Amino acid sequence: MLERNYPGANYLGQKVQLNIRQESDINTASECVARHLTVMRLICLLGLLLVSPAQALIGGLIEPNAIESGQLYQGFSSSRLDGGVTNRASLEALESALTPIDKISLTGGSYWLKVPLRSDLGDSEWVVYVYGSYIENIQAYLLTQDPTKSVPFQTHRSGHQESGEHPLHYGMTFSVEERLGYVLWVNIDSRYFSGAPRIEIKSKSEFAQKAFKDDLLVIGCLGAIIVLATYNFMLFLWVRSKEYLYYAIYLVSTFTGWAAVFAVYARLFDNFDVLWIMLPFYVNVIANTFFYQKFLDLSEHNRTLSNVGYGIAVLALLMVVSFFFVPYWVSYLFVVIINTLWLSVGFVAGIVRWREGYKPSRFFVLGFSVVLISGGLVIFPYFGFPRLIYNEFLWALVAQTLDVIFLAWALANRINLLKEEKQLALKTAHDSEQYANTILTQANETLLTSLQQSEKNQERKDEFIMAVSHELRTPLNVISGSLEQMKYTEDPKLLAELRQYIQFGSDRLSTQVENIVTMAETDHYEVEPHKSDVRIKTMVSQLQEESASYLYQKPVVFEVRFADGLNDYYMCDEHLVHRVLAPVVDNACKYTEEGKVLVEVGPYDDGVKFVISDTGPGVSEDIRQTIFDSFVQASQGYQRTHEGLGLGLSISQRLVHLLGGDIEITSPVNGGSCFTVRVPMDASSIVVVADKGKGVTGHALIVEDNQVNAKVLTALVKRIGLSSDLAENGEVAVQAVKDKAYDVIFMDLQMPVMDGFAATVRIRKNGNRCPIIAVTANSDYQARIKCWDVGMNDFVSKPVKKAIILDAVNKWMCV
Repeated sequence: MLERNYPGANYLGQKVQLNIRQESDINTASECVARHLTVMRLICLLGLLLVSPAQALIGGLIEPNAIESGQLYQGFSSSRLDGGVTNRASLEALESALTPIDKISLTGGSYWLKVPLRSDLGDSEWVVYVYGSYIENIQAYLLTQDPTKSVPFQTHRSGHQESGEHPLHYGMTFSVEERLGYVLWVNIDSRYFSGAPRIEIKSKSEFAQKAFKDDLLVIGCLGAIIVLATYNFMLFLWVRSKEYLYYAIYLVSTFTGWAAVFAVYARLFDNFDVLWIMLPFYVNVIANTFFYQKFLDLSEHNRTLSNVGYGIAVLALLMVVSFFFVPYWVSYLFVVIINTLWLSVGFVAGIVRWREGYKPSRFFVLGFSVVLISGGLVIFPYFGFPRLIYNEFLWALVAQTLDVIFLAWALANRINLLKEEKQLALKTAHDSEQYANTILTQANETLLTSLQQSEKNQERKDEFIMAVSHELRTPLNVISGSLEQMKYTEDPKLLAELRQYIQFGSDRLSTQVENIVTMAETDHYEVEPHKSDVRIKTMVSQLQEESASYLYQKPVVFEVRFADGLNDYYMCDEHLVHRVLAPVVDNACKYTEEGKVLVEVGPYDDGVKFVISDTGPGVSEDIRQTIFDSFVQASQGYQRTHEGLGLGLSISQRLVHLLGGDIEITSPVNGGSCFTVRVPMDASSIVVVADKGKGVTGHALIVEDNQVNAKVLTALVKRIGLSSDLAENGEVAVQAVKDKAYDVIFMDLQMPVMDGFAATVRIRKNGNRCPIIAVTANSDYQARIKCWDVGMNDFVSKPVKKAIILDAVNKWMCV
């Protein structure tokens, strides 16, 4: 060991001197020696406890790294010398040709180290241990400092290309004599260095113990990696899931690379090609990238990180190609860079998926963090950062072995997770099956009930079809019969009566058609109210006129009362409000045989309230429960006492709810029935001009393709005081409006060449703001909405009456 001036050495010298004393003093000396040996043992034990391993250096070195204790030169390889280095003289001659330097360049080259050493008491064999970097060739020479000493000149070889003595280490054993000065020359020659090499002098026993532990670790790690590779490849063959294949390729490339780093192929197959060191670590990056893409489902959950990962894989492939065109040290630099990128992106991807709730990524992140930390400790010194570990290859191998184990756990965790999900899915499927069976049973019961109800509904629909046929044919028969009789009579009284019959049939037919259309549109569309200025008194007068035919030749008085405070105009959807009130007023007139029908109109907090009462038979409690259902009538069958389709009150309830109002029915004590209809609406700001309803003047354009309808409408507008022109289609109307100014336009919707909608759009596009009133048989919701959308001002459905036309003209035409 290294000679130090600590107490143990003095006592050891005293022991040697006591052994050569005279035999005559043997007893006294033996006693003295025994006492001193006891004290010496205690002091030596204390010294061993206090002196650290770093202080107990072999060869008299000041620092553990012999490079820091000697002189470093740059030159050429010993193999290039003529005859090589065979004796002291050749070394001395070599020294004069070398250039002193401070450190070894990682880009490769041939370097020489000269360091003086001194053997300690008990030294017999030294091991010169070179590590910390990949080195192709190492040549070491040991000679005594004193040329007169008859100690043999020793030389040994090691390195990646020749390491027979210690297969997995760069170690060379030299014999030394005790307490003798030596000079150690080491030549390291390599085309690149993976780090700054270190050279240490160790005793053979110490090195053997260290080499055994290192070899055990290397063999264990490589064995674990190849076992996991085989297992995952078998799993791939069994389940055909690509992540197992990528993981197996990753493991095989990891095994191949590290086996090459530790010179396994060089020892077994004499294969020294650097390609087998570089290539596996590129494949490592590519295979693991494809593995974590599948394992983390990265392309589905984070497209950006997925694209970055694939980009790194492509870059690694390009670097493989560059290996054949760049120096080895550049290729190794590429390996360092691509591994740094791969580890960083993979670690970030694992963190992102973990935070998204993907549980198997926990072990993935753990494995990558181990490799990332150890990789940082290995890679950072390559770029000038302080070196914290020295046996980098072993550290990196152990870290990557832990990584593959953690990744195997991650895969196992994923399998367990999939198993749990499968069990949950099976349980869910079982529960769903039970639930489906329950629902099926309930559905069968419901279906049975529905079939029974359907039979009843079918009966009601059959009755409805019969009623429709009856309700349409009856007024048609009245109109047709009356017209036929008018041909054969000149009696003014009879003619007046026949005209009344025709009016009754027309009103009744119009009412039933409107009911059917309204029912259809509320069944198939989400009807939305379109508010406009509506004169309430005119609307009620129209209701009274439409219902008058039901009171013909009956002793019934129809009375209307308007409350004080009722505005003349309100904002509402006139068509829908009219369709709410018409069936109620019609029923009151229809079922009242004598007495009075009273319509009271007045304001309430949110709008206008309509109360329709009569002195008819009233509504029984049973009928009252279903009176607002479809196809419900007070009397049914061939012996029914009153006519109708049974749709009116159902439509009234639908529409009043659509308008945000309500309808209710009561039976007064003195008989009859009373319907109260509340419709929310806001008062309009329109001011009614006095005497405006007595007559109007102006010029109108009637756009109508049907000649009969055109003549009827022409006569009607003439009666209210308007002159008119006729256009047979929309195209003619557009040109007429360009050529002449009109005060109002009555526009049909369905016409050849150009319909009323297109004509209105053209007229508005030309800048004409003349009021346009739709006069059409298309009274459905879609037609009304389209009229407002294209720019029409009002909507009147056929058949038209003077009061309705006059009200529309008063509202929109500037007189």
